[in-house]
Amino acid sequence: MMHARAFLGTMLLLLFPGAAARANDESPARIDEVVVTPGRKASPTLALPFGVGVVPGESLSGPLAPRSLTEAAAELSGVLPQKTGHGQGSPFLRGLTGFRTLLLVDGIRLNNSVFRDGPNQYFATIDHLSLGSLEMVGGPASVLYGSDALGGVLNALPRLPLLDREADRLGARLYQRVSTAEGGGTARLEAEGSLDGAFAFLLGAARKSFHDLRDGKGRLPYTGYDEWDMDARILHDTGAGLRFTFGFARVSQDGVPRTHRTMHAVPFDGTTVGSDRAHEYDQMRGLGYVRMETLEPMGFAKEMRVTASCQRQRELRFRVRKDRRSDRQGFTVDTLGLDATVVSRSAIGTLTYGLDWYHDFVDSFARSYSATGELTSRGVQGPVADDAAYDLAGVFVQDEIDLGADVTATVGLRGTLARARAGRVQDAETGGRTHLSDQWSSPALSARLSWLAAEETSLWAGVSQGFRAPNLSDLTRLDVARTNEIEVPNTDLDPEHALAFEAGARTRAGPVQGEVVVFHTLLRDFIQRRPTDRTIDGDVMVEKSNCGDGALRGIEASGEVDLGAGFTAYAGGAYFYGKIDSYASADSRKNRDYIDRLPPLMGRAGLRCEPVAGLLLDVRARFAGHAGRLSPGDRADTERIPPHGTPSWGVLDLRISCEALSGVTLSLALENVLNETYRIHGSGLNEPGRNLSLTLEARF
Repeated sequence: MMHARAFLGTMLLLLFPGAAARANDESPARIDEVVVTPGRKASPTLALPFGVGVVPGESLSGPLAPRSLTEAAAELSGVLPQKTGHGQGSPFLRGLTGFRTLLLVDGIRLNNSVFRDGPNQYFATIDHLSLGSLEMVGGPASVLYGSDALGGVLNALPRLPLLDREADRLGARLYQRVSTAEGGGTARLEAEGSLDGAFAFLLGAARKSFHDLRDGKGRLPYTGYDEWDMDARILHDTGAGLRFTFGFARVSQDGVPRTHRTMHAVPFDGTTVGSDRAHEYDQMRGLGYVRMETLEPMGFAKEMRVTASCQRQRELRFRVRKDRRSDRQGFTVDTLGLDATVVSRSAIGTLTYGLDWYHDFVDSFARSYSATGELTSRGVQGPVADDAAYDLAGVFVQDEIDLGADVTATVGLRGTLARARAGRVQDAETGGRTHLSDQWSSPALSARLSWLAAEETSLWAGVSQGFRAPNLSDLTRLDVARTNEIEVPNTDLDPEHALAFEAGARTRAGPVQGEVVVFHTLLRDFIQRRPTDRTIDGDVMVEKSNCGDGALRGIEASGEVDLGAGFTAYAGGAYFYGKIDSYASADSRKNRDYIDRLPPLMGRAGLRCEPVAGLLLDVRARFAGHAGRLSPGDRADTERIPPHGTPSWGVLDLRISCEALSGVTLSLALENVLNETYRIHGSGLNEPGRNLSLTLEARF
């Protein structure tokens, strides 16, 4: 074994002169991950009483990074990376998605009051190449994060520049990825530096251009799009125990098609083809923020962090119908945010408390045109109400209490107020104008216990409440929904509620690390689409109501084993089951049926090898079972979901990355080696067929 490994190391060093051999056969000491999202403060994962997942920066922006953040999130056990289109992504957490999962960017809410039901495209408006990690908290997290955190929280944490106190420093990074399945590529250029021992900066810009996708059988027309990304982060250490962070990020997508709604769609296992000639979106999202945080205890505060943010999201949809009539509709949402978190030690434990407030200004529009391009009408509103505003404010406190015998109790409480106002809402019956003004309040509680059963093993259990206040999309949406459906406003809705019971185990013992979580979540007053007996332009009108009571349960597991000699085996998977009250048609009774787009059994397993420093070999298999547990909505969504459910699939990937020269890393990935034609459940198009990608990363 030793002779073989020595020979292998020698050959690899000859082939890749930038790689350095390991010093010895022993595996490096494993350091427990530190995450910030579960408790709003830096904490090692081992003792946390939450289901937690992390995608490290190397998997997001390193040489083996995938095409988008949606694909990267698939590394998290239990996350189903649904994609309505190639440039659109909506991760499912514990069987829920859309506005029932909370998306954060550096702790700042990406969710706003226009987020819609079901899979939406907004997760894809985060540039994964700018990130340092992606953190997940599974299950209701409304105590610390408020509305929307029912399925869980995903927090995209950007890479921060390194502050060098010894000397000024300036560096650059070039990243280039090309692949055969998309016929396009991604390029990113960064500059990073440190000045005067008090300032550090990181500036980045990326260009992404994708041609039509190719699946296992050939080209999928009308699937390509273009994207421009920019970001900047500046750190300033005052030298007095305070640090300021100035952040900016902008993502702009042009012409992202929703292919399944058009006549360009390619049928998959019995799906129907849409009738539109064109159906595409332009997306722009810009975020600017300033953050003040303490670097050492100050008075009553062990830690303190205050963030003020300003965000703009703009969406434009362009649609051409079969008869060449067309329409343009869209919205602009400007969001002001303020978030303050304080950590203090007291006689009753470690307190984490604070407040958050977000205010949306919403403008929307809709215009219709004849087949010859003449303007025929202007809508009272666009996809959501025009001249609208939405406030979401909350206060929270969470206490960690040491009970002795390595047992810790974590209890929390939040109070939230949501308020909606809209000056222009279209009445679906008359086409006239109405208005909206309403507000809701809701408490949320959680209680959890964790026990450090051994030096590197912990057990935990908990119960937590989650809620989601109706947003402007719930109350005022007037837009296409699923196949041959159009959603109409309903201004009389109440909040949704969830109550989750969870238990888990986590270990970092010796060469083994892993986690397993089981949960049972009760759902109450969920807002469901209900078909009516009316139509608009041939599409069935669906209206929302608080008719959904039900439950979700499941198990998530992940782990890896250090086999020695540079080899690591890893695996992960999840299984969910859930039913909820719903209506199959306008004249049917309420019936308990499967939850929309219930994920199938899914998982991954692989073998990773790092025989010498600077070289990584990875072989992995990804799979999903048959998704045949269909809801009434799934059965009606014939353009995305086959009549008998989405078929099972399994693919094999081979990846290699090496430091060919000092500061220059090359990677080669052959994904879907067997050229499988497959689709992720609920998606609007197939996944790539056999795909060869080449990535170059150079640091200067």
